[in-house]
Amino acid sequence: MTTETAMQIGIKRISDLGHKEKDCYIHIRHFVLSPMEKRVIPQGLQFFVLAEEVQNLRIESEIGVYDLLGDSANELQYVFEGSMELTNYSANPLHVIMIQVIFKHQ
Repeated sequence: MTTETAMQIGIKRISDLGHKEKDCYIHIRHFVLSPMEKRVIPQGLQFFVLAEEVQNLRIESEIGVYDLLGDSANELQYVFEGSMELTNYSANPLHVIMIQVIFKHQ
């Protein structure tokens, strides 16, 4: 997965949800997680697309799980909606790049 591919997935998802790209803000988010940090991103009028594979990372949201180390999911997700929890399993900082799509209030 590349940032460009993640962006394309985000734009397609906007259309799939019945919106137009002009009705959204699209941001690249670069999260830096401290060793063993667990961070919660609150629910909002938004969704996220993971731009790159990251080892030692678990992302869990209302629609799926991403965890290369775990065996709790038989399919990994790259698109996340609702409340999202990022967990760094590593003893080192992790850099996580995601595309954030925020729907404008209408």
